[in-house]
Amino acid sequence: MGARDIILNPLLEAKPIDTTGGEATFWDEEEIPSGRWWVIIGFWFSSTTGMGECELKRDRATIEKFYAGEAHSDDSIVVLTVPVLFKAGEKVSLTIGQDGAGGTATVKAIGFELHFKK
Repeated sequence: MGARDIILNPLLEAKPIDTTGGEATFWDEEEIPSGRWWVIIGFWFSSTTGMGECELKRDRATIEKFYAGEAHSDDSIVVLTVPVLFKAGEKVSLTIGQDGAGGTATVKAIGFELHFKK
């Protein structure tokens, strides 16, 4: 990785996430240096049922939304890559929420990387 790359919490311990009527925030208002970044998000799911939407936010505004799908079998992997332009002082957040009926998930690992693109 280059000197300008950032990794935020590359690995979290596995824990159940109850997304019924709410959302779980993994990064909340992390300040990012200005520049064009490739955002790479990877989720390693286990025992997922009814998983809803995941949102990447810049200063609390959604810039990318994707769905992990429903009823994943064990060891499902979901990866999102998106180019994002950040201005100085902007902050990034990542949330996992439920877009419909309640559901739970166990996240074995979650990675979030920002790669500076010249």
